[in-house]
Amino acid sequence: MTEQEMEQITQVVKDLLHAFHERKYEELSSCVDEMEWADTDEIGEIMDLNLEAKELDFFDEYGIPCKFHPAYEYHQMHIYEHTDDGEILVDYDMTGSGGEMADLVLQLKFQRKESGLHSTFLCIDPA
Repeated sequence: MTEQEMEQITQVVKDLLHAFHERKYEELSSCVDEMEWADTDEIGEIMDLNLEAKELDFFDEYGIPCKFHPAYEYHQMHIYEHTDDGEILVDYDMTGSGGEMADLVLQLKFQRKESGLHSTFLCIDPA
């Protein structure tokens, strides 16, 4: 993976997390090239219910350290590169209220194209 591809992936994740943080779910589709799960009203309802159920005030922006315990090396973003078909899958463990585990995984797919990476919002999966 090139440095430019990593920067693009990180920017898409940042943009999506900002929309989640601001609860502007209608803006999710402007953060990616394609939405596999395109019903932003449904996404918003589910995400707000998750905040309430987990007693979180908000979802965190990108870069807020996770307060994961026990204290061992923990990574919030996992990247799986498929060299045979040019596909890159990204899982990002979401947090809320300043680093608390939200038990939700943002799942994205990136496909290498001649014009660059094509981003697809797949889903939010329970962790």
